[in-house]
Amino acid sequence: NMSLLTLHYKLRDKLMDPTGVLLCNFLMANLCMSLLQFPFSASSSFAGGWLYGDFGCQLYAAVGFLFGIGVIFSLGLVILDGYIVIFGLAPQPRLLSYSLILIVCTWLLVLVFVVPPLLDIFGRYGLEPSGTSCTID
Repeated sequence: NMSLLTLHYKLRDKLMDPTGVLLCNFLMANLCMSLLQFPFSASSSFAGGWLYGDFGCQLYAAVGFLFGIGVIFSLGLVILDGYIVIFGLAPQPRLLSYSLILIVCTWLLVLVFVVPPLLDIFGRYGLEPSGTSCTID
């Protein structure tokens, strides 16, 4: 993920078209999920139990849910963009602003799923049965 993001940055004048922006969004979400989830779950797994308390559990699960759903929705945007381009449904010229609007709307939709369990409105976050990680309960 990091190597592809670096490549997109170095070749931004050629690769940062509307599809490239959607791909960078997907790569960034994937990278954030890896960096913000792995260290906590790995250390807790080695210790045999969750090490970061209830607040850490809530935060870990919310971040995991945020980027987990974000990765899925971002991949969906890349697929949708490919479909639109292949079948000639995209307006000409393709504007970067359309991709940015899609990305913002997608992340706002992701927040609709992430925030209610964080506030105990609909569902809640808690320890998984293994006791080494947290997720939606």
